[in-house]
Amino acid sequence: MYFDRDIDALMFRTQKRPLPSKKLPPDEAFIVSSLFTATGIGLSFYINLWCGLSITLGFIFDIFVYTIALKRRTPLNIVFGSIAGAMPILGGLVAYIGYVNIQAILLSSIIMIWSTIHIWLISIYYINDYKNAKIPMLPVVIGERKTVYISFLNLTLINIVLFVLLLINFTKLLSIVTSLIFTVVISIFLIKYLSTADKTYVRKAYKILSPYIGIILLPLFIERTFLP
Repeated sequence: MYFDRDIDALMFRTQKRPLPSKKLPPDEAFIVSSLFTATGIGLSFYINLWCGLSITLGFIFDIFVYTIALKRRTPLNIVFGSIAGAMPILGGLVAYIGYVNIQAILLSSIIMIWSTIHIWLISIYYINDYKNAKIPMLPVVIGERKTVYISFLNLTLINIVLFVLLLINFTKLLSIVTSLIFTVVISIFLIKYLSTADKTYVRKAYKILSPYIGIILLPLFIERTFLP
């Protein structure tokens, strides 16, 4: 938010954040967030090397790759930025097992794919904000309908990854069934948007999508804890 405070001030969705609304001095925000970041990275390396590398990579992709290098330059910004969002779950798993394996990579990929849909739906609903701030999010560049079609593809990819986790015996049917139910509901709202151009359906899809990851990870936890 320190680096985005100028464009946040131009967008209705973000203009009340502490920095663009001038409730918090930029220098104070930078110093405090830097201290918290350094502390978090230090603690992650204290846990183990792989955890430390995961959290450091998340920081690098969030600040330097997504926010500074790509956000204002390319519609692929969130595709690379989603790597940052995937690092906490990778760091959490390697903190427990001590190394990176295929299960950790697949779980991380679910978060990455979800992150792209999450941001694209926000961008569709608030597309005028992104146009005013001259941020080339995917709906601004290729159009809202094409972005929805790509979102359908990404929803499908999430379920494919979950199916692969089933094949390698990392999860069971409960996670997949839960994911499929949410996928159908989200898809219905997006189809209604395509047929009506009513953006309230995008907002509804976004509202369902927001807790989606937590809700499909909860059955995964239940399966691995109580259904060995």
